[in-house]
Amino acid sequence: MNEIINPKAAENSPPKPGTPKWALRAAEDFLDQIQLINEVLDLSARGIGVVTAMPMAINAIAMAKGTMGSEDFENEKNRAGKLAELARREISSDFSILHAQASVSIWAGLECLVHDIVRDWVCNMPEMLSREPWANLKVRVGEYEPLDAEQRAAYLEELADQSVNGPLKQGVTRFEPLLATVGLNGIVPDAVRKPLFELQQVRNVLVHRRGVADRRLCLACPWMNLQVGQRLLISHSAYTGYLDAVYNYTTELIIRTGEYFGVPNMRKDSTPQLEAVEARGG
Repeated sequence: MNEIINPKAAENSPPKPGTPKWALRAAEDFLDQIQLINEVLDLSARGIGVVTAMPMAINAIAMAKGTMGSEDFENEKNRAGKLAELARREISSDFSILHAQASVSIWAGLECLVHDIVRDWVCNMPEMLSREPWANLKVRVGEYEPLDAEQRAAYLEELADQSVNGPLKQGVTRFEPLLATVGLNGIVPDAVRKPLFELQQVRNVLVHRRGVADRRLCLACPWMNLQVGQRLLISHSAYTGYLDAVYNYTTELIIRTGEYFGVPNMRKDSTPQLEAVEARGG
């Protein structure tokens, strides 16, 4: 038998703590993106490994078919040989090119995550626009009025980011002041802060310096022991460190969001994982 619920009693009962779907949308999308990046990375590494065996396979097929020495065989053999050599170089560098591209992608995704979080809060928590820094943002009415709700949220978020000098900051300080505008800032352990700072510096060199270490990177990250002009190689170990930091920072943002909406034991149940990362130094 179905329970009969008094509508008035339900209206007067206190709301149950819980995080609305919109508040977790950006984090869930980002985690899906990271998973896809890592799956493609793994698939690519496996494929590169297979390529090293291609010349031997081509020789075996030609011998079996009696086409050894033909023009088609020589062309195919030369092409396979070049690909195999490239594959061996990538393997010997610990798949540095793959890890470099993945590193660029996860940093870009993390930046997008934070911007999307703030935009979602602007859309769904309009009451916060009455407090700083939102209340004093200088909006160009002619630009703002034609926009729809999502475009207005993006417009205001960009202004807020500029008001806290976000684009000029580095590492997690690139994100925390912007998150503070919606009440989601907090403490980030050094074991997460340091690799995220390094990831941003590495990303800048990969994107703007074609992967060649410059003076800025050498001074910003002396623990990397790089020389100016040295080619930057991203090992699997380095990439894993960046990935761990990104995962843990995303987890921290989810914890903060849950705490904001009154979800019990968010930090109690999640903190041991973050403490384990800090204990091993990232």
